[in-house]
Amino acid sequence: MFVATPLPGKNYLHKQSIAPCSRFDGMSERTKISLAAAASIALLSVSAFLGLDSDIRSLVADDRSEATIEVDATRTLGEVPLYIFGENLEHEHGAINGNEQNQNNAHGLHTGGIWAEMLRDRKFEEGDLDEDGVANGWVPEERITNHYDDLKQGEGPSRRYRIDHREYYGGGASQAIDLSGDETNHASIYQILLHFAKGRRYAFYVYLKQSSTGTAWVEFEKLGGPVYARRDLPSLSPKWQKYTAEFVAPEDTDQGRVRIAVQGAGTFWIDSASLMPADTIRGMRRDVIDALKPLDVPLIRYPGGCFADTYDWRRGIGPRDQRPEFYSSMWNEWEPNDFGIDEFMDFARELGSEAHITTNYLTGTPEDAGHWVQYANDSANTAMVRLRSRNGHRDHYCVKLLAVCIEVQEHCLIYYIVVMYVYTYAH
Repeated sequence: MFVATPLPGKNYLHKQSIAPCSRFDGMSERTKISLAAAASIALLSVSAFLGLDSDIRSLVADDRSEATIEVDATRTLGEVPLYIFGENLEHEHGAINGNEQNQNNAHGLHTGGIWAEMLRDRKFEEGDLDEDGVANGWVPEERITNHYDDLKQGEGPSRRYRIDHREYYGGGASQAIDLSGDETNHASIYQILLHFAKGRRYAFYVYLKQSSTGTAWVEFEKLGGPVYARRDLPSLSPKWQKYTAEFVAPEDTDQGRVRIAVQGAGTFWIDSASLMPADTIRGMRRDVIDALKPLDVPLIRYPGGCFADTYDWRRGIGPRDQRPEFYSSMWNEWEPNDFGIDEFMDFARELGSEAHITTNYLTGTPEDAGHWVQYANDSANTAMVRLRSRNGHRDHYCVKLLAVCIEVQEHCLIYYIVVMYVYTYAH
């Protein structure tokens, strides 16, 4: 007889207050044994069904007689542990950044994730597939004005677009524009297919510098007009400077555009541009946070599944505008790298969820994992604590749940190409 007896009206997965670090005891031995037994039974059953191991298959009884299940609602056998259920937060398919894209989709409409950044390839590091001298997520003015044929490998009359890997503010590249002739010459780049909501305020910034003389401006508009707002930047510097602008969208559109224009003579550099709704929660989308809070998630695992075993956590700390983008070989996507451990802890705390961190087993080292734990949890005067403090987080995060690896490497490296074997997971 199988008996499953929840108490009437009791929610065993209700949110519980998280105990302080010093009081966290983890799972009870009874819970560990129960989970191990359940996993063993599931493995035996699945392995037998798939016919992967004759010895395992022989352990499963071939009993086709009828079975009866009786439920005694007056008895209680136990409670479901809080941490059995949770969510996996992985850098894949726009779940976090929303603007992630693979190499063959440079100008697709971005759908949005947890992070509120609206611009794709905002640090100009994702290459130039169109060979027009402009970074993947952007298009040159000539494409907008139907003079695209005037550009040959990024060069046109009195101008040249190019990606500069020597001079940059962000992680490793900037958009350079060389202007020749008199100071009336201008050129510009656009980000297209942006969603603007009527009545919503948006905050923009960009880093600029120049080698000679000139000016710049930024415009916010939609396909076919009108221009919603314009901010003139009359004085540019030979050093990197940050310029900001805001606007309120007068209508709903999925054809929104941002234009960054320069005028004068010499070389102009553009880097680390950003566009977000003005009402974000420390960079996170307010609507997403509001939608997730009612789910009452007890536990959130980060930075995901297969992605975790190629992720270097040190890339995701420090000033976001200077973090390098990188290409995720696991999911064939560019990772803007605006969301790391510090942002994740903001996210988990905003939801009232326990944080679960998975260290890099495939390409990382024990030392890397140890430093990550120190960065998250140490309170003594250590190098990792000083680094965390420099990044604006003096207090430790008190991360209680950590794991080495999530999915066995045969899963990550083979499963999505060929097949995943249950016995491999068991080993």
